[in-house]
Amino acid sequence: MANYILIGRIARTKGYKGEVGIKVKLDDPYILTEHNTIYLERNKKYIPYIIDKIKITPKGHANVFLDDVDGEMAQILVGNDVFLPREILEEYDESSVLFQDVIGYQVTDTNYGELGDVSNVIEHPGNILLVIDYNGTEVFIPMIDAFVKNINHDTKKIIVETPEGLIELNG
Repeated sequence: MANYILIGRIARTKGYKGEVGIKVKLDDPYILTEHNTIYLERNKKYIPYIIDKIKITPKGHANVFLDDVDGEMAQILVGNDVFLPREILEEYDESSVLFQDVIGYQVTDTNYGELGDVSNVIEHPGNILLVIDYNGTEVFIPMIDAFVKNINHDTKKIIVETPEGLIELNG
């Protein structure tokens, strides 16, 4: 189990004083405001960056000033993935944790039985899809409470109840 979890990506700079915009992939982006450090991966090591100032936007992104990061350094950081230590995220309700963390989990449908493993999670504004490898075909299941009945992080299993026809539509 990785010690760090991907929680977003530095998408852009904002202004010229070193502020960066982070596209946050947490269900609750305000988790970032409760911690003073984020981590960026460089050469397979996680480098801490101290947060000087943070503002969560109405769209759930974070505008952040990092300690000792000027405009030039901010440009270099654009495109870097942002991580938090796993133990920090485990303090929160499971629903606040990343959707990407379920990749590899086994998915079972209450009507169809075992479907397969989550191969990817596609995040669109307002629509998150589990991508499951079902008999060699990608099946897309919206990650909504109506379909996803249980996620067990200990056993790495997801129970879904899809409406009639959804599996056939995708498969």
